[in-house]
Amino acid sequence: MKKLITIIFFSCFVNSFSQVSIQRIVFQPNNLKTYFQNTGIFNQNTTTGNSPGLEWPAGSGNFVAFSSGISMACFVRDTLAFVSASYRGEYAPGYFQNGVFTTNPNFKIYSIKSGDNCSNSQDYANWGLMVPYGAPFKDVNQNGQYDCSIDIPGYPNASQTIFMCLTDGDLSQKSWGEGFSGGVMNPLLKAQVAITAWGYDNPAFENVQFIKYQITNKHIYSWKSFHLGLMVDADIGDAVDDRAGCDSSKNLGFIYNGTNYDNDYGANPPALGFLVLRSPALNRNGVSDTLGMSSLAVLKCGGCTGPVVCNGFSHGSMEAFNMMRGLKNKGYPVLNPVATGNSRITKYNFSGDPESGTGWNEINGFLANCSSDTNITTTTPMNPGDRRILLNSGHDSLIVNPGQTIEFAFAQYVDRGLSNLNSLSRLKNKVSAIKTYYNSVSGSVNISALGDITPQKYELFQNYPNPFNPETTIKFNVPEKSNVTLEIFDISGRYISGIKNNFFNPGSYEFTFDGSNLASGIYFYRLTSNKFSQTKKMILLK
Repeated sequence: MKKLITIIFFSCFVNSFSQVSIQRIVFQPNNLKTYFQNTGIFNQNTTTGNSPGLEWPAGSGNFVAFSSGISMACFVRDTLAFVSASYRGEYAPGYFQNGVFTTNPNFKIYSIKSGDNCSNSQDYANWGLMVPYGAPFKDVNQNGQYDCSIDIPGYPNASQTIFMCLTDGDLSQKSWGEGFSGGVMNPLLKAQVAITAWGYDNPAFENVQFIKYQITNKHIYSWKSFHLGLMVDADIGDAVDDRAGCDSSKNLGFIYNGTNYDNDYGANPPALGFLVLRSPALNRNGVSDTLGMSSLAVLKCGGCTGPVVCNGFSHGSMEAFNMMRGLKNKGYPVLNPVATGNSRITKYNFSGDPESGTGWNEINGFLANCSSDTNITTTTPMNPGDRRILLNSGHDSLIVNPGQTIEFAFAQYVDRGLSNLNSLSRLKNKVSAIKTYYNSVSGSVNISALGDITPQKYELFQNYPNPFNPETTIKFNVPEKSNVTLEIFDISGRYISGIKNNFFNPGSYEFTFDGSNLASGIYFYRLTSNKFSQTKKMILLK
């Protein structure tokens, strides 16, 4: 009944003038099955009304999430621009050409699987149409272009990869009843968003899906105070017996069952996690600060009793923006009831450890400060129930300039242990392995080309910032068509990461290196071609 109420509330405000032809793709690498839709939502099945979409295990008929999507907000010439995705999605397939929203039938969701080839898959054959818009591929013959029957679309060895290019430029998609606010038509962000999702038939990652957003500012003006928020309506089986929280040190948001029995999953129910793998960075005095999970909120839903007062859906884009900034919807701070002094103010709801009971967990309740009063001490208790989280990455000082692309990547994954809390422990224990695996596969497709000027010689530049924590950028020049290797080593000479024997056209390139899972110390990076080799030193300082 809870979901029926939500659907009625949602459907009352859908913009009936939408011109987008809805396309849905089933995404099922290994043991986790979900849906992606070309309006920007995922984890929801809209094929027959509105149904939960993230099924685990695949084929079981049990679900861990009802819907998800990423919203973005910023100021364009001092006016708030906002695009929402939670239950319907305000995005549309297409791109921006000279600042004008443009689309054609090529802009659709592309899906390729193990065993596909140019003959049996149209998406495999036509993958090259999306390469200029960010679709990843392995350039096997190293000629700088996608050649079907030779090159490998998507991520090598993935059991399934999907890709779509969306924008916020179709005004028919705008709806103030989208779910998590919405309806802002002027100004637009003019955001062009390349979305890739992939997974592996690997027992170690059978319950893991990787999702990456490459977001480009196609406006003539900068985005100021940029924030994005991943909204997740999570239902671990039965929708009314869950709890939520986060681990800010791991960049992890999670939802777990509030008791050790669920009406759908039975005893020892699973837990669901969302792990930030790549995020925007803020440059402070020459030092790059990777924002990661900048805040996490637990939301009150429209049409039902919510867990946290002053965090609601349908209060307008400015209140949604406040929650994306780590505040309550009216702009007041979130207060930690188990902390004292200045540490009471936080941007992370329920950041304690449920297993050990330390820190602020749902069992401690929350402080219902719906005003500027930060001295409130009376806690409001919380019982297990319906949970929606908003996982954010952004900063009031973050500026995205015209033409600039930022990246946000995360893993959504499930684990099940010997109890509801042990499921959460297992979820946390997988963080390091997931990050390491992502970093090992992402480097081969995450090289960024810079401009159209042909360099005169090979050059390897000093990384910046240096020292760094945890990300740094390595720039290099390639003066001619050639195979190039960029490798990172620790002080003992052990290979850490990089790109090996990739083909490059003449140009300047940047490689982003993430040392989140490494210890502080001295590292080396080396650029090699058949005519050039150079090594430089960099310092990771945590």
